[in-house]
Amino acid sequence: MAEVSLPKSRPKNAAAIVKRDLKESKLKVPEISEETKKHRDQMALLEIRAEADPYLVDNPAARLGFDIIERGVEVDGKSGGELLAMIASGQRGLSRFNVRPGFAGLMMPSDEYNFDPGDKEAGGVGSFQTENFKKKYPGKTEVLRRQGIEQLLPSSEGSTIYYLTGQGSDENRPAKGEDMTTLMEELAHLGMRYVKQQGDMETGVYGRRFNLPDEERAMDVMQARSAINQGVYATPRNIERLKRDPYSSAAQNVELIDAASEKALRSRGVPPTAEKPESTIMESILGMFK
Repeated sequence: MAEVSLPKSRPKNAAAIVKRDLKESKLKVPEISEETKKHRDQMALLEIRAEADPYLVDNPAARLGFDIIERGVEVDGKSGGELLAMIASGQRGLSRFNVRPGFAGLMMPSDEYNFDPGDKEAGGVGSFQTENFKKKYPGKTEVLRRQGIEQLLPSSEGSTIYYLTGQGSDENRPAKGEDMTTLMEELAHLGMRYVKQQGDMETGVYGRRFNLPDEERAMDVMQARSAINQGVYATPRNIERLKRDPYSSAAQNVELIDAASEKALRSRGVPPTAEKPESTIMESILGMFK
């Protein structure tokens, strides 16, 4: 009669069996497929787009930047980057770990857009990219990890828009739309980089003409314009400055940026933004009584 080999020890009960199986197989959470990740990211962008729409409606450069993130530089359906929201307050926020915000937003370009055309011609060293972030901001990197962001998107795969959310300039008050205003500015920087790389001589937007200080002043005008036209947040200083001098050189530059960005959007197949319909008489009356 053949001998039957038995295990040296058997689990005595169901709990022991489960414990043994867990130890032997080391059960893991199944990995998310690339398609699922893509759908998840698309849903997240849709949510942000819905919130950002009042800020995007009259900001062609920011719309262009958003379109690049959403549909890619080549409009091939492959994302051109990601939006990275840093939670500032609460149990997972910067303040919880005694890390100061330092700055509200940052556009970290892809390798393709690393050099501003004007900077490259002047022998510049390129822009601040995600690879520099971990080295320069270890505290912020650790907070991002605790918020679920294990690593930043490599610059070889796209651009990253970093912006602070959940806290305004006054730490004792909520953001009041400051996070969306910051996001619009960084998206507009990406849109500007696209336009300047295209070398759009027709509208005069190219690297030699628009240096970074000029670009920053133009962003202030865009911010104030959206506040005046759409009722969204902007710093009071920028609003007053635009009202005081609506024909400043920065405001004139914005007209050029708008024209170049709208041209780029048309070439990418993005329809023009629909104008908001005028209020009816009844809506106006109801609005008086809020």
